[in-house]
Amino acid sequence: MNWNPKEFACPHCGTPNPDGGSRCGNCGENPYILPSPDAQLTIEQLVCLKATRRQIRVVSRSD
Repeated sequence: MNWNPKEFACPHCGTPNPDGGSRCGNCGENPYILPSPDAQLTIEQLVCLKATRRQIRVVSRSD
């Protein structure tokens, strides 16, 4: 998995992570640290991790 914290936003409140810290300044959660590769995630953690990796690409179309 390519981890780029500059493109990452908190899955709890949507706040971006501009300073690269590990704690969200808005909601106080700690979502900016990936689990270790051998960690066993719960369903909730997996859904949260998938939400953090979701990227939106805006494509402009000229009609």
